[in-house]
Amino acid sequence: MKNELVVFKKNKPGVIAALKRGDIDYVDGTSWSFPDRFFSFLLSIGFFKFAEDSYPSPRIRKNIPLWILIGLMFQLKLSKENSFYKLPGILKSGAILTRTNFNIGKVEGGFNRRNTHPRSKGEIVNQDTLRKYFKNTDADELSLWNNSDVVKFFSKKRAILAGGIFLLDTTIITLPDNSNYQEAEYLPLDSDKNYVNVDKLTKEERKKFKYTLCYKMVNLLHISKKKDYFVFLGTRIAGGRSHDKPMGQKTVDDFVANMGKGKIKSIIIDRGFLDGPMISAFKKKYGIDVLVPLKKNMDAYQDAAWLSRLEDKPWQDVDDVTSCYMAKKIRSYKGCDIDLNVILVKSKLKNGKVRLWALAATKNYSNPAKAVRDYRLRWQIEERYKQIKASWFDQGFKSTDFSLVSAHIIFTLLVYSLIQIYLNVEKLSKLANKTMEALRYEESLGKNATIMYADGYYAALDNEEGLYYVAFLEGDSLKRFRKWIKNFLAQKYRTADDP
Repeated sequence: MKNELVVFKKNKPGVIAALKRGDIDYVDGTSWSFPDRFFSFLLSIGFFKFAEDSYPSPRIRKNIPLWILIGLMFQLKLSKENSFYKLPGILKSGAILTRTNFNIGKVEGGFNRRNTHPRSKGEIVNQDTLRKYFKNTDADELSLWNNSDVVKFFSKKRAILAGGIFLLDTTIITLPDNSNYQEAEYLPLDSDKNYVNVDKLTKEERKKFKYTLCYKMVNLLHISKKKDYFVFLGTRIAGGRSHDKPMGQKTVDDFVANMGKGKIKSIIIDRGFLDGPMISAFKKKYGIDVLVPLKKNMDAYQDAAWLSRLEDKPWQDVDDVTSCYMAKKIRSYKGCDIDLNVILVKSKLKNGKVRLWALAATKNYSNPAKAVRDYRLRWQIEERYKQIKASWFDQGFKSTDFSLVSAHIIFTLLVYSLIQIYLNVEKLSKLANKTMEALRYEESLGKNATIMYADGYYAALDNEEGLYYVAFLEGDSLKRFRKWIKNFLAQKYRTADDP
């Protein structure tokens, strides 16, 4: 008998009545786990309803409910997978079933009786159906949905903190050496997979760096001052040779266009985004304060260094090995028509040497040490990348199609951000820095339940509650239940693929 999915409606009184008659169709065990609790949270905030209404579906007819497809993509990411061949089955969770009014089960034929191929245990949608759906979703439309509709949804759920601290950063996503990867480009990278500008190197020096196929990803990350909350609120993906500045400026421009001024109060950016007109626009047009490291060959850096020697002002201690000095109202940065405060920083290294570097800030800090501490928040995005790449991206992508790769990347960051919002709402911020692997073990909630199905309905019962009703069965009801449970156990353990 071939398998299909059918929607069961929640009807606890009806199922209990059927149990008392001994007329149960199916029984399954359940337990609360991190994925179950997380999906329950998504249902409670209306995320799947939002996605159903706003996602840029490539299909006119929705033979499979969109929330199920997105939910399965989420399950894939919670399982730390990029391959649809490893698609996990439906969640059997009392947490979810008590929050919604339907569940998925199997009968003959697939959604709308369209499927004629047998499925394996736990597979509620064929992996190829899911793969084709996200492959056919246009990459630009998916990016627009993620950077616009999702951001607005997050804002409505108060996911943007009042502090308004954001990080703008670029990272490289390396790929296998396969020229079939659409939109990907080769870049010279060092052993840590960082881009190296080889223009001024000799031919022999260039040989030290491997040209690697890759994508470039620019992200706008929202962060808390306490470093216990991290939400991605803008992502752009392009070939590895794409320029950082236009990608970064477009990401911020789109965020402000969607959310208005005032949400981003300060933004910490990397050297790759050093651009006088862009810094001026962020400050004058949007009221955003910018903090960015300077290059040593820049006039603003040199002017501040000279002022530190001329002015008789003490350097401020940041910590035991770091001190700083601030030169105010520097205007020698080309293309920047606003005042910059340049903070020179001296850091004592473990080998005894002293490193001198500098920050430029549009904010007028009363104490330059605070600017240095603020800039250290930028290190947090490196830790996010480390976690995300280790959990998802480093395993590679099974498809070379750019739309499908984009879907894997964007849904990974979306799941990561939703987990952060969930942990914040549930007051579990101590887990915000945990990896996906650790979360699945440490956020155990341990409540067991039994799911019973009868006459097209289901009910989630505590184990004790289900046992109570069974214990009081009598007469014909008890006989029917005994006969059913004997056949049920024989069917359940007959073959590995039987549900």
